[in-house]
Amino acid sequence: MVDMAYVLPWIEKADGDLLVAHHISETMRPVSTEIVCFHCQQAVEKYLKAFLVYNDQEPPKTHELTELIRQCCMFDADFINMNQKCKFFKLLQLEPDILEVLILKRMI
Repeated sequence: MVDMAYVLPWIEKADGDLLVAHHISETMRPVSTEIVCFHCQQAVEKYLKAFLVYNDQEPPKTHELTELIRQCCMFDADFINMNQKCKFFKLLQLEPDILEVLILKRMI
């Protein structure tokens, strides 16, 4: 049985990152796409690490989402479907103006 006392802090921190990203995207003008993307990436990273902890694994000291997904796939093969979405995060970090266009067009 997993001790949720180790899992919940990861989830709470990830939830906090999502709240910050949402708050910034709703209130800051002009929207700081770099900051929104950063907090979204951080949230995904922490949720993935929470899943690893839930599966009794020590979360690796990495920020690479694709590596975390690879490790999560050892416990649930459906995680492989996240790879494309995580590549989108990398694109947004390299080309943050893309996110601003998508937000303005309400495509995301």
